[in-house]
Amino acid sequence: MSKPRIFFVVTLLVLAFAFAAFFLFKHFSGDHSSDLAAHTVEEETSTSTQAKSANPCQENIIMLQAAVDRFKSEKGTYPAKITELVDKYVKEIPKCPGGNGYSIDKDGKVFEDSNYRLEETKAQAASKEDENVRTFTKEELAKYNGKNGQPCYVALNGVVYDLTNIKGWKKGSHGHGILGGKDWTATFNKVAPKSHRSPDFLKKLPAVGKYIGEPSTEVLDIKPH
Repeated sequence: MSKPRIFFVVTLLVLAFAFAAFFLFKHFSGDHSSDLAAHTVEEETSTSTQAKSANPCQENIIMLQAAVDRFKSEKGTYPAKITELVDKYVKEIPKCPGGNGYSIDKDGKVFEDSNYRLEETKAQAASKEDENVRTFTKEELAKYNGKNGQPCYVALNGVVYDLTNIKGWKKGSHGHGILGGKDWTATFNKVAPKSHRSPDFLKKLPAVGKYIGEPSTEVLDIKPH
């Protein structure tokens, strides 16, 4: 092969290599970089959306804070309690998935409050306890008059007490016409000694249930003592 022909072949090979290199460069640096950028944006958007949905408590705080600020702009002061926002500013006070609620500090800043879960637990316990409390109607209470072997129960301020073994009660009677098996709230609050009407004194009496009957308005003519 002559030198000119060799030179011509080499030149074609160099040009073919250069064209192939240029094509590969454009392919990877152009289209792929665009795809990579688009993929990166998609990942960032997805991550942002996941982060937002994963923190609903923070979203609630932002929403409640905006309501607090509106309250302040209209009334000139922050609400003393977060519940003051209900109805006019928010439909209801939301909760975090874990059960926490929200409160507001003296500077008007809304924060997640774990005490809500504690208070809710207490309320549930109290509700469950109420379900187990015995209730007495007027007719049911009348059965426990301290006679014929029955204990002596008396209703005072909605609570039924067992006075069977309490000093001053004998065979279902406290004297002066005060008998067991009845609601004596009206008479008790008018003539009983002040010391007896105190919550501390009543706590010492054995409570056996709640009185749900019609309250008696009967007041015996007894001199207060």
